[in-house]
Amino acid sequence: MSEAVDWLADDDVPPGVLIDLAAVTFAGSALLNFLARLSRRMPAGTELIVWRPSARASLVLRASSGRSAPRTTFLPAEQS
Repeated sequence: MSEAVDWLADDDVPPGVLIDLAAVTFAGSALLNFLARLSRRMPAGTELIVWRPSARASLVLRASSGRSAPRTTFLPAEQS
């Protein structure tokens, strides 16, 4: 993941970055720190999209209320 963060420091990046958390089974402060690091390294105007977080990851993200990554959109998994 560090390579992805370093890549975002370049000027030639897309307008948004999608992080798919569907396969993440554990979420804690490491997830929040990763998202915060991504958010800080992204150029202005780049949106971070967190997609399909697990129930645990959703709980952690809701508890943080986006403070760690202010330019972040959270897209939950579709309900079946």
